[in-house]
Amino acid sequence: HKEILNYPNVYCVGSYAKKLVDYVDDQGNYNAVMRDHLAYRYEIIGHLGRGTFGQVVKCKDTKTGDIVAVKIIKKGDDVSTEIEVLERLMQENSRSRLCIIQELNHFTFRGHSCIVFECLGMNLFEALKNTHFEGFPLGVVKRFAYQLLKAVKLLSDHQIIHCDLKPENILLTHPDKSAIRLIDFGTSCFANRTVYSCIQTLFYRAPEVLLSAPYGLPIDMWSVGCVLAEFYTGHPLFPGKNQSDQLARIVQTLGKPDMKFLSQCKRSCDYFDLQDSPYMHMSVDKQRKNMSIILMKYKGDVLDKSFVDFIRRCVTWDPTKRMTPTEALEHPWIKPI
Repeated sequence: HKEILNYPNVYCVGSYAKKLVDYVDDQGNYNAVMRDHLAYRYEIIGHLGRGTFGQVVKCKDTKTGDIVAVKIIKKGDDVSTEIEVLERLMQENSRSRLCIIQELNHFTFRGHSCIVFECLGMNLFEALKNTHFEGFPLGVVKRFAYQLLKAVKLLSDHQIIHCDLKPENILLTHPDKSAIRLIDFGTSCFANRTVYSCIQTLFYRAPEVLLSAPYGLPIDMWSVGCVLAEFYTGHPLFPGKNQSDQLARIVQTLGKPDMKFLSQCKRSCDYFDLQDSPYMHMSVDKQRKNMSIILMKYKGDVLDKSFVDFIRRCVTWDPTKRMTPTEALEHPWIKPI
């Protein structure tokens, strides 16, 4: 096989792996086979996940002996921005970088871009599932919040928007510890290079994205508020069935947005009339749902007012009035840490 001649260092050859006729499936995914190799260095020992981007496999780095996670992108897909974002963050020397997953290497193999990461523990959606969706104690939520804010502040300092903050993209470093890492920069972008209009997972999608307004760094802080509320209650703050229902749930809790904000939104007329009233097709329950009531719905605790205020200041209609990561780290609920 002439391919091996292109690799000056060969650490493994996958001699125990089942051989394939084709290395790619009809969706463009790499056919990852157990005990086979990637770039004659990484031996595939497990499957960690799959998504629209491709897949993540667990590998043994046969050069170092380390266990790593390798993200294998669909054939031909461009990951240049993701790699640029990761490399920018990896150059950072501050402790905040510890809250971001560590990229170890990247390469192209058989037409597929591959990114090598440290191998981490379960994601926080799985951890929530382990609580039977009863949520985490507020002290644990606060420890997660502090680290998440450190990560988002680091992104903000580099003018990077994550664009997909959600429990599934926050991983524990160890099953018995509360240290976390932010992962998955596949849809991330630089604030001066926003490309996509449909970003963020629906439950965590900021109003400016829902309504097609210009967006920037504040969309991540909206997601932070939604995520932390979910960590506490065990349930999504705004669990919309679709875009319209998502907006209806936000209106029900926050009230109607002002005309100044709506005037910047291309799709405001799809959901609101000129008098700033939600259209009936949004099915907005006339009874407002106070944020405190939502947060207490699933808990019998006496609610910490500073926590409620923190969430409220993350989930505001107007992105210019939303807390920044720096302001959030100074908030009375976080400050004692």
